[in-house]
Amino acid sequence: MCGIAGCIVDRRFNSNEITETLELMKNRGPDFQGFEEINIGNKFVYLFHSRLNIIDLNPRSNQPFVSGNLILVFNGEIYNYIELREILIQKGYHFKTTSDTEVLMNAFIEFGKEIEKYLEGMWSFVFFNKKSNEFFISRDRFGEKPLYYLENNNNFYFASEIKFIKRMFNKTLSINYEVIKRYLVYGYKYVYKKNPSYYNEIKQLKHSTNLSFIVGSNIKFRNYWQPTTSEKKMSLSDSISGAKYYLEKSLQKRLRSDVPIAFHLSGGVDSSSLVSIAKKKFDTKIHSYSIIDHDPRYNEEENINKSVDSLCDSHKYIDLKDNFSLSFMSNLIKYHDQPLCTINFVAQALLQEQISKDGYRVSISGTAADEIFTGYYDHHLYYLHSIKKKSNYESSLQNWKKYIKKNIQNPFLSDALLFDKKGESFRDYISLDSELFKSMLIDYNYNEIFNDEIYDNESIVKNRMLNELLIETIPIFLQNDDLNAMKFSIENRSPYLDTDLINFMFSVPTEHYIQNGYSKYILRESTKNILNDQVRLDRNKKGYNASIDSFLNLKDKTTIEYLMENSPIFEIVNRKNFEDYLLGTNFYNNHNKKYLFSFLNCKMFLELNE
Repeated sequence: MCGIAGCIVDRRFNSNEITETLELMKNRGPDFQGFEEINIGNKFVYLFHSRLNIIDLNPRSNQPFVSGNLILVFNGEIYNYIELREILIQKGYHFKTTSDTEVLMNAFIEFGKEIEKYLEGMWSFVFFNKKSNEFFISRDRFGEKPLYYLENNNNFYFASEIKFIKRMFNKTLSINYEVIKRYLVYGYKYVYKKNPSYYNEIKQLKHSTNLSFIVGSNIKFRNYWQPTTSEKKMSLSDSISGAKYYLEKSLQKRLRSDVPIAFHLSGGVDSSSLVSIAKKKFDTKIHSYSIIDHDPRYNEEENINKSVDSLCDSHKYIDLKDNFSLSFMSNLIKYHDQPLCTINFVAQALLQEQISKDGYRVSISGTAADEIFTGYYDHHLYYLHSIKKKSNYESSLQNWKKYIKKNIQNPFLSDALLFDKKGESFRDYISLDSELFKSMLIDYNYNEIFNDEIYDNESIVKNRMLNELLIETIPIFLQNDDLNAMKFSIENRSPYLDTDLINFMFSVPTEHYIQNGYSKYILRESTKNILNDQVRLDRNKKGYNASIDSFLNLKDKTTIEYLMENSPIFEIVNRKNFEDYLLGTNFYNNHNKKYLFSFLNCKMFLELNE
């Protein structure tokens, strides 16, 4: 896990520009910083790297990594590097290190621009060929590792973080106010539906995409992967055993590390399953960390303690209220170079801060289990809608009414027949009160229409989950995951984001996903006799969540004054309308709290960019 940056520009950088760029990158790689400068006629190529030692701690694996005419800068982990190394040895390659970096270099020499076919991992990497003057850049299948870029007057800049580009580009970036409006009105799930950058000049290389160009020629993009979606004839027991096999295989690879590992532990089935498998299957020492929010809707202490007592060698709770401050949140937004997507990531950052203080370099979290195992309430309604003509419909409906409905706060999702009445394309439940939030904009005519991509014509459940996995939730969650972790020099790993596991789960018949009123049924059953039943069979989805009033007193005069003070946010939001809303709204409802968090985020972000 590291930081990368670079550019091809029409001038030579001075020593201060090089030093300051590398200094900015230290959070991502405190153990070594290096760079290469290559002169091509009237152009200069720069490749910067900062290293966080995870695999092969020896300086021999420092980057930029050079082999012949090839130079590599690489951010991420190739989890199958041991297996790939053996393949390359059989082809006659010799290795001087035990790192995944050298494996990646030799794999590119052997397999060229189709290298991604042989890789399982998370990555953004850049190869530059000094002989052909060609760049080859790749980003992993799910977007776990970021890659931003900027094009300007035949100059090209790229980096793991926007601030590195800002320094190399050395010009002011302009705010993309359309994205801010979209976030304020519709919430984070719609940010990635269109250009997701909060700066007009910045773009992101899409996940599962390669970019290549020869200096002086046009950029070429190639999307190289999409999940398998065709269902296979498969029994429920085969679905469960297959999920168990691929999840264990994925976690085993992601436990490879030459430094200690910490686990995020919530009270839900996602992270608890990973901790249980790591302990019971692979005899891993479990050092776990949890956030405590005293709001009873989000407090998972009872379930967490059940896992801690039976699994953990050490455990720490971080109290959200005691550790949060507005300055912490502002510093977090400054590091991210953008608003945070949800309040969860304030809590997660506090967790990562403590993990770093305790000396860990790697953390493991349960990101994406919801998106591949049916973890959200709308998945359950889509499931009911899709089995309407099947024999198990009535019993499934009664189970939903008995076990699930009582836990739902969203008024739309409290109706089991929602998609029968509104149609399969109905999405208003995602952005509750968007018309109200739109009315608070100065640009009251602002309006955008969003449609789902069609990834699966046969299963509406799978198509919804794929939109979340590839566009709506996981890309922005991973962006926040990465920046939170790297702010504290930690590599965060997500075992559910495994190619084989995801291809398998989207080939499972839809009818198997939910059983006996249990969403994530396949995950729950695949961890039977591994995960304790109190957690495994808990139907109440609290999630890795928190409440804004756990750290912000909305009845306090100074809080109101802070929210209403002069700020560039009021160049977008109508001050009078917002004040009326702030003073006249019951903030018990989740969607109102989410809007207030979005407002607070955008306020801080715009003030940081004045």
